[in-house]
Amino acid sequence: RSEEVKKALLDAYPCAEEVENPFETTHQLHKLLENEQSEFDHHEDFDDLIKYNNKYPEAAGKRGRDGRLPLHIAIDRILPVNVTSGLLFAYPQAGKEKMEDGRLPIEVFDDQKVTDDWPQEYLTQMAKLLLGNDMPVSIEDGTPKEHSGSWHICISSSTETATSAVRGVLLEFENISDDDSDDLCGFGKHIHALADARDAQGRTALGLASKESREVIHKYLLFCGRYKLQIGPPEYRTKTSVVLRAQDLSEQADYDVIFDNADKDKSGKLDKEELKEISGVIGLDPGMFLRGSGKSTTTISKDEFVVICKQQLGDGPREVVIKLMQSKNDW
Repeated sequence: RSEEVKKALLDAYPCAEEVENPFETTHQLHKLLENEQSEFDHHEDFDDLIKYNNKYPEAAGKRGRDGRLPLHIAIDRILPVNVTSGLLFAYPQAGKEKMEDGRLPIEVFDDQKVTDDWPQEYLTQMAKLLLGNDMPVSIEDGTPKEHSGSWHICISSSTETATSAVRGVLLEFENISDDDSDDLCGFGKHIHALADARDAQGRTALGLASKESREVIHKYLLFCGRYKLQIGPPEYRTKTSVVLRAQDLSEQADYDVIFDNADKDKSGKLDKEELKEISGVIGLDPGMFLRGSGKSTTTISKDEFVVICKQQLGDGPREVVIKLMQSKNDW
């Protein structure tokens, strides 16, 4: 009876045998990716993948019998960057969907070690593609948009891959190289929205940021990359200048380390000559330390040194004033 049904269908639709089965084409893409014998550095195998991707781009968005998307198969197998990026471009949504182990694709590249097939340049390239495809705000106007959390994953990581990806998506259009994609750059203009973007647990991106990523964000978020200007009228204004209050959020110096490095003879004390060598680093007059020492007028101990530094320079964000001049010559 099956032959009779087949004949009836062919009589009704004579061209049916010439039309390729989309399911079979999708299955072929999965088979090609899963085949352990496929070496995509070989032109023949790579051409096969390109053929399927170009002729049936929807296949990149279909899950195989094991439930995996083609991009996830490529990542699991650590296939070359040209294969992985090609599948991502064919179906960008795959970069926002979790893999079998519960991780997002960007987490895999963040964790992956540098190899001959995947040098740091390639890891950064893929991480930036995945991050730019899953940002929490719109590149056009900075309004919130649905995302899967790639921004918060990247911003909280201290790896070179994650930090470079964060730096890449924030980069202004005029500063991008020929290797960068325009639609994945320029998010720096929305830095306030990105810094305040919250993850599924309600935590802000800036609050989660690693030291490395925080430094990148501060270059866009703060004046001169370190000063948080006080909102409101200026402290003082003249025809040629304006004075603003601000907080200095730059990384605080480790005064213990500064002392140890200056203590050349390891005596546990610094004399006036040793203090002169570090005066430029900490911005304080050597005489101030010796006058502040309650035990000696010629040397100062580490404890006394650290206490005076913290009293004068603070032990956290410092309140400062910034004077801006209208003319460079006046300055």
